[in-house]
Amino acid sequence: MGEAKRRQQVVSLQTSLIYRAQLRHGLEVAQDIFNTYDLPTAIVLAHKSRDRSVKEAIDDLLAKTAVAECRRGCAFCCYQLVSCAPAEIFRIARHLFKNGLDTEELREKLHWLSLLPIEPEARYRKPCPFLAGTECSIYNDRPMACRSHFSASAKGCEQSFKSEAGADVQVPFITEPKAMASLTQMAIDYILSTKHGINIEKVELCGGLLKVLTAPDPDALFDRWCRGEDVFAGHHDWMPEGYPKYETIMKEAVAAAMADG
Repeated sequence: MGEAKRRQQVVSLQTSLIYRAQLRHGLEVAQDIFNTYDLPTAIVLAHKSRDRSVKEAIDDLLAKTAVAECRRGCAFCCYQLVSCAPAEIFRIARHLFKNGLDTEELREKLHWLSLLPIEPEARYRKPCPFLAGTECSIYNDRPMACRSHFSASAKGCEQSFKSEAGADVQVPFITEPKAMASLTQMAIDYILSTKHGINIEKVELCGGLLKVLTAPDPDALFDRWCRGEDVFAGHHDWMPEGYPKYETIMKEAVAAAMADG
């Protein structure tokens, strides 16, 4: 899943003035949205704004400085567990309900994948339940973890995918998109956590989504999450004992960013 590496990366970015400025800007944009709209609407709009701003930044970065070898039909990275913001889980569920894609076949896939231990470095090589051949069936609503994942070597990805478990195959990834996405999401999460008391710990996609799809009333589940209930208990990322929680890292990063402002 790589969530541990992502969090370590965010911690190291606290020393960067550029990323601190980006976090401050993200906070300003998100705060304006949450001050303007009711909470459920603001959550949706804030994440859509996140998608646009991250895409623009990534497009600019890749056009100027970085060469990504990711291409349509290349799906070697689609065989791992994925971490999502809780709001992304509800967003994907709405997409499935709206388009009649909540099938028993999908629920069965989610069930078996949700039984896999949530370990950051595990390599299960199980296809994402939304992988149709080599295409993503929820592409427009895919998690930010997928949107911001860029490799500088398609060959390296293939070698890593085909390698034996435990083999040390180094794949050169472009790290800036992950950092941009993490900080933009962090701005939203900070407001949700500190202003509204909402649990913003990351959720494993399959287990979290199955929780929503099988809920007697998915909308009521969303309302409970908005009221601060941890509706995804048991499906959060696993972290080594003693490692700081995402919420702790987030607050420290925001404090550092605001100190510059």
